Amino acid sequence: FVWHLLHHKVPWLYRTFHKVHHKYASTFALATEYSGAWETLSLGFFAAVNPMLLGVHPMTEMLFHMLNMWLSVEDHCGYDLPWATHRLVPFGLYGGAPHHDVHHQKFKSNYAP
Repeated sequence: FVWHLLHHKVPWLYRTFHKVHHKYASTFALATEYSGAWETLSLGFFAAVNPMLLGVHPMTEMLFHMLNMWLSVEDHCGYDLPWATHRLVPFGLYGGAPHHDVHHQKFKSNYAP
């Protein structure tokens, strides 16, 4: 969340790195991975380092990476599917694809699922 927020709030970071990801205002599953080298490497680094720093079990780490990719693709798929994970969390606290679509259209809100 903080990484994403900074890449929107700091104009240089957005212009130089994150703008590539926002090329498409209408999201689709492959937009998840549509990014430059910095974004791909830095997000991969943080995703890999956090479970290591926490010292989690290898199976937990594998499940974390699978869930991380699933949620990212689901947020960018462009569909509000009846079985989507955002429906599991009450009160709209977890946005899912509908909220992330707004993010790709307006850039000023919904920085995380």
